[in-house]
Amino acid sequence: MLGKLLKHELNATTRIFLPIYAILLLISLMNRFTFHLKIYQGTLPIISSLFLFMYVITIILVLAATVILTIIRFYKNLLTDEGYLMFTLPAKTHQLINSKLLVHLFWTLMSVLIVIASLFLVFVTPENMPFIKGELTKIYLELQVLTAGREISFVLPFLFFCIVGQFSTILSIYVSIALGQLFHGHKILGAFISYIGIYTGMQIITLVIILIVAVLNLNTFEQLAQLEQLSTAAVNFTFLLSTIFLLVISAIFYFVTNYILKRKLNLD
Repeated sequence: MLGKLLKHELNATTRIFLPIYAILLLISLMNRFTFHLKIYQGTLPIISSLFLFMYVITIILVLAATVILTIIRFYKNLLTDEGYLMFTLPAKTHQLINSKLLVHLFWTLMSVLIVIASLFLVFVTPENMPFIKGELTKIYLELQVLTAGREISFVLPFLFFCIVGQFSTILSIYVSIALGQLFHGHKILGAFISYIGIYTGMQIITLVIILIVAVLNLNTFEQLAQLEQLSTAAVNFTFLLSTIFLLVISAIFYFVTNYILKRKLNLD
């Protein structure tokens, strides 16, 4: 059943994201022409500035749409009149949540890739390719120096941390929406208040953990501050602690969301 839910969710969201991606790529092509064709250099600078402004706004729109659409579809599909239909399907509550979560992750990845592709389309040309390759090489070499030649063991934990962080962020929104529907007659306000409370609580917990770790490892941090090379083990340990914290928080968010939608659902 999860496969059918994923297919339905992808079909519904594709109709929204594909036009947005097409607009971004079209504006990217316009910017490429205004940046690199001599006809626009010095004669019509306002056109180049206008296209650049449109390009930046469209990138923001693409990245924001991923989160905004997730919020709208989760609330509309599960906690409005559409919820009556969704919860009559032969699917368990956690499958409904999983379908929303996985599709959100998919479109987040696609949006990042599309934005990166648009940046290459706008700024990368055969003329400046050597310069770009040189700068990327410098960044890679600097990363090797900072990680003492263990850049892979640094990058992989970082990527995993980013993925877990994305899950944690969207689940914090899901649980806020779920908690909000417990506020009879004020569901949206309740969701907003819940999110503010959750966000504030997470910031406080994070600060407390950082202070505890800093106090317990004060000498270690002082020694690391004196090193020219970054300790990969220390960085990985930090990523590990952060990832574990986010996993625990995400599991709590997921459990609470599933419990409310399964036991405390109120579609009135």
